[in-house]
Amino acid sequence: MILQTQHWEQDYFTKYDSSSVEALMLINGLNDPSPQVRETTGRYFMDAGDLSLPYLERALTLASSAIRWEAVKILSNFKSHSALPLLVSALADKVGGISWLAAEGLLNFQEAGIAAVLTRLGATPPLEISQQLLIHILNQPHLQAFDVLEPLVRRLTTEHVDLRCLEVDQIYQRYKASLRRNHKNYTHGAR
Repeated sequence: MILQTQHWEQDYFTKYDSSSVEALMLINGLNDPSPQVRETTGRYFMDAGDLSLPYLERALTLASSAIRWEAVKILSNFKSHSALPLLVSALADKVGGISWLAAEGLLNFQEAGIAAVLTRLGATPPLEISQQLLIHILNQPHLQAFDVLEPLVRRLTTEHVDLRCLEVDQIYQRYKASLRRNHKNYTHGAR
């Protein structure tokens, strides 16, 4: 494995294009049988930060679900909001576990992650994700502040009036109603 035979420098990501053979060798480290190599490769991507994003973007397009899983895991731990578009695109992964991992990663970014999802749902072409995954993303305790979420949904449904956006609005309205019911039950039950 390339990580075991070469001294790595921080500027590796500036030396090689993400479509190069060297890039693919590094990306394949995410699928190495050795957990230590996978962990070292992951740390290398994390240490490089935004410089590694083109490599991770390429990793998300590969056939190996193990590589895509590891790439999403790395992106989920990024501190930079630059990872948001890649996490949002991973929501459409055909392997359910990968899309759920991407959703969890987006939730690490709190409101910015939700805004990225809702904005992408209204874009052309629209992001295709399951209703269950969307409900999971919206149903987070820190989003109970409607002053953050409601304007995003309103903007989405106003700017992009299509069936998918109306579905998002309906899901959001049901979600909001359930939160109000739960709050009402909680406050009346506390008396």
